[in-house]
Amino acid sequence: MFYLAYYQFTPRGAPVLQSFAPDQLSVQAQGSGSHSTTVSIKYLQPTTSQKTLGCYKSPAGGCKRSLQAITENVMAKATLVAKSALDPKCTMRYFTSVFLPSVTYTLPTCFIPEKQLQKLHNLTPDYS
Repeated sequence: MFYLAYYQFTPRGAPVLQSFAPDQLSVQAQGSGSHSTTVSIKYLQPTTSQKTLGCYKSPAGGCKRSLQAITENVMAKATLVAKSALDPKCTMRYFTSVFLPSVTYTLPTCFIPEKQLQKLHNLTPDYS
């Protein structure tokens, strides 16, 4: 996948992301040697999120897909714990060793507003 984008600047100097669709919507890369293969690389709009190293990112900086993936992860894990027969000690161990790392590792690379994260926090069931 590849993006084509550039910035134009407002009179005050603020950057504004611009994009254009290339004439050719895919690029082909061909390997060398006797076992060469041709790989097509698809064009994406800068507003389209792409999962890279476990995080959904887009050059335009949108966070909707990131937030959706985090929400799905949180709800699946919260439901798993709620339906399990874990005792409180095991639940806490799961929470600190599995749940928190799997949910929060993407947050430093995302630009999710605090308000959205608070909504997500309020969605999670309180099983206390």
